[in-house]
Amino acid sequence: MMRIRKKELALIGLLCSGVLVVSCSPQVSEQRRTVVPSAPAERASPALTGQPTASATAATDVDAVDCGGDALTLNGSNSEFKLIGDCPSVTIGGSDNSVDVTGATVASMEINGDRNSLHTASVSSIDINGQGSSVVADTVGSLNINGNENLATVSGVLESITISGNANVIKSGSDPLQDVSGSDNVVSRG
Repeated sequence: MMRIRKKELALIGLLCSGVLVVSCSPQVSEQRRTVVPSAPAERASPALTGQPTASATAATDVDAVDCGGDALTLNGSNSEFKLIGDCPSVTIGGSDNSVDVTGATVASMEINGDRNSLHTASVSSIDINGQGSSVVADTVGSLNINGNENLATVSGVLESITISGNANVIKSGSDPLQDVSGSDNVVSRG
C-alpha cells in the first residue's frame, strides 16, 4: 500500500481545484453588432440586426444608433448611418454609404468598399481599403490608405499617414509622419 504524505495530498487537491476554476470560468470575447439597412423601399432606415427598424427618411432625420460599448459593423449600399455612444471599433462595408460618427467616441475605424463618406471628430486610427472614399475628421492618430482616389481632410492633428495607392489627397492641420508609395498622392498642410 502506498503512503501519501499530507503535503502531497494538499498539493494535489490545490491543483485539481485550480483546474476546475479555470475550466468553469466564462470566456471573454469582444462583442460585435452588425447594422444593416432595411429593405430597398426603406433603404435610408438603418436597422440593428435582431432589433426593430429605426425610421428615417433623410440624413438629418436618420435615427442615431447607440453602439452601447460594442464594436460595430455597418453593411449597406447607398445608406446613411449616424452613430452615438462608445464605439471601440467601427467597420464600414459596402459602397456609397454616408456615416456620421461625430456624436460617438470611437477608437478605430475601418472602411472597406468604395465611395463611402465618413465624418468623425477624434479617432485613434482610420484604415481605408478601397477607392473614392472621403473622410472629414478633427484629429486622427494614424491614417492608413490602401487604394486609389481617396480624400481625407483632418482639420487638426494627423500624427501619421501610410499610403499604398494612387491619386490619394490628404489635407491636414499638421505635418504628419509619412510613408507614401504609389503615384500622384498628395499630402499637404491646409
